[in-house]
Amino acid sequence: MTHRDPILMSIWANILEAMRNLLATKQRSILALIGIIIGTGSVVAMLSIGGMVRHETLKRFEDMGTDLISIRLRAPEPDQGLGVSDLARVEQGLAPWFAVVTPSIEAGVWFELGGQEQFFTQLGSTANMQALYRLELAAGRFISPFDHYQRFAVVGQQVANAYADAGQLLAPGSTLAIDGRIYSVIGLLERAPEDLFGGTDVNHSLIIPIGALSRLDGGEIDSLAARIKPGLAHQASIEQAGQWFAQHFPGLDAEFSSPEQMIAQMQQQLRLLTLMLGAIGSISLVVGGVGVMNIMLVSVTERRREIGVRLAIGARRRDVRRQFLIEAVILALIGGLLGLVLGALAAWVVAYFAGWGFFVTLPVLLLGFGVSAAIGVFFGFYPAVQASKVDPIIALRS
Repeated sequence: MTHRDPILMSIWANILEAMRNLLATKQRSILALIGIIIGTGSVVAMLSIGGMVRHETLKRFEDMGTDLISIRLRAPEPDQGLGVSDLARVEQGLAPWFAVVTPSIEAGVWFELGGQEQFFTQLGSTANMQALYRLELAAGRFISPFDHYQRFAVVGQQVANAYADAGQLLAPGSTLAIDGRIYSVIGLLERAPEDLFGGTDVNHSLIIPIGALSRLDGGEIDSLAARIKPGLAHQASIEQAGQWFAQHFPGLDAEFSSPEQMIAQMQQQLRLLTLMLGAIGSISLVVGGVGVMNIMLVSVTERRREIGVRLAIGARRRDVRRQFLIEAVILALIGGLLGLVLGALAAWVVAYFAGWGFFVTLPVLLLGFGVSAAIGVFFGFYPAVQASKVDPIIALRS
């Protein structure tokens, strides 16, 4: 037997005794556990949800491709912006850097459908939009270069659902009226990401040939979307395209944004969000730690005679301190383990209803478990010290 064996046996004996003491006061132990469980579960759930939000956001950008560029156009005065007649010139001018360019004009409209107010977007664009945003068709076809000024519409999924709820099932060949305008349905879209890069929500939109919408509303082009040619440096292409706009449309403010820029900004925001969520969960954990300390202080008060007997028969004060500290740590660790399960379950529920891929990372689990152990040590230290300071003579007399 090595010199360490008695120490290990002593610690093991402390652990067994701590378990007996905790089981002897089940109701009190459960009350202390609840705070730790909720606190640890909150930390794990908050951090896991933050991680899943970050993963889903980055995945959305990656699915669209990091070579996709959005160009928001702002004219200094009405009627000085980019018109449909300028499209050929713009596409030709941007051809050295972009493989495909598609414009968009957006016109929102409120109207009554099935007794309910609905808001949809009339989105004027070109045939390039489907390939650029990788849109999938549920039925029919997308708008083509030959549609020109025809009042054709490709219907987003939420628009089709709203008409179905109102008793009108849309299909290729159907007609629909919005704001007094009659459109012929040529296609239905599968569900797309809620907010495509550039702020476009096709699920709540009717995609119409840009010439038709421009003729109806007289609107100017709001934005362009483009995909950088393979092999070209993204930032250099953006700068050169910006110089082309400044040279050929000097009064037009062309604001470029890329997924890489958005990803960098979003990662920073999501890191802050994750830290904030973790901090909120930590507050619950601290409250649970205070509960452990209160329970342990009550235990010290109730067991003063026991402590006095131990000290009187030769136990050292550090042995008493260690015993109570081990009890607090075991209580916190049990609560931490149960909290990990609760937090993972809560994160799974959120992921299930949000339609996300569920995962809980090992660092989050280790952090939750480690913090609960630290809470046990921190909040259990004061009661343990108080127990070690008990005067055995006074304790035995009481």
